[in-house]
Amino acid sequence: MFTTSDKLHCTDFPAIEVNSIKRIKAHYYVFSAELVSKVKRIRFRKRLPIIDDNYPQPINDTIEQRVAKQWSSTKAICKPFFVKNNITFVANFAFAISNQVWFGCPQPFCFQTDIDALYEDNGRVYLFRAQYFWILNYTSRASSVLRMPTANKAQLIANSRLLPAQVQPYLDAAFNSDKNRTFYFKDDCVLIYSSDENRSEMRKANDLFAGLQTPIDSSWFNRSNQQILIFKANTCYMYSASEAQRFRVAQSMNLEQANLDAVYSRDHSTAKVYLFRSEYFYEWNQMQLDGPYSTRSLFFDSIRKCSHRFTHNLVRRKHIKERRKRRKQR
Repeated sequence: MFTTSDKLHCTDFPAIEVNSIKRIKAHYYVFSAELVSKVKRIRFRKRLPIIDDNYPQPINDTIEQRVAKQWSSTKAICKPFFVKNNITFVANFAFAISNQVWFGCPQPFCFQTDIDALYEDNGRVYLFRAQYFWILNYTSRASSVLRMPTANKAQLIANSRLLPAQVQPYLDAAFNSDKNRTFYFKDDCVLIYSSDENRSEMRKANDLFAGLQTPIDSSWFNRSNQQILIFKANTCYMYSASEAQRFRVAQSMNLEQANLDAVYSRDHSTAKVYLFRSEYFYEWNQMQLDGPYSTRSLFFDSIRKCSHRFTHNLVRRKHIKERRKRRKQR
């Protein structure tokens, strides 16, 4: 029997840690739709309800209230599954991950939406996470929404011909200036790559940007006023871009949003600037924050794909096939 002191959780890789559990019963499971077919051998005694934001369950005790409170602040693109039996204790699992991750495959953005760096260069958007990067396209000519970065289109940063050889995995930030120069931040160093000259240079970030504390969180280049914005904790440092070898701080401002993952806008436009943090984003309109974090991340066109691929209930494949047939008949 589980107690409130027992802990089960999944990390980014599906390694489960179990502490102080003497006897484990098949009460608590978390599955994605991909894994349902692989667990047909498991027999459930009864249909297990799923706690989901779209399908709220009645709250009867304090334990479920705490879970509901925690769940209300976790708005992922694809919901994790909280499966329970009639016992009051609810097992809080992280995302169920495909076993391909064990073999080094990139983790799909349906499970984790963290971003290391994001910038646009010559109409192509480069997105970095961990040791992988994606080259993304827009959903339409007039839209800033990007295509879903799927796992099968991920490329390794190391030994890539599309990036400078000195670019390292797990970047802190990156941006592209109007002089076809790309800045890659990693720890206390910054790599400057000029695509026109096909030349790269490694510099200390403190030597290039005056008063900057490293490592940084994110960066962005504002083409309209030729300013470089660097974000560190809840502070935004604005540097005037020039031919000088050392950028001077033009202005600094405090933000309510701390530890941003990436900052991005299409074609360096200031009409809509997107500030990413975990699975949420802000819209930064003319240097003014436009409301709190979005309740759902609609920046990537993934909400429909994920909801169809990873269903909210454990449904048999037979029912899924029948539903697809009915859609085709329409």
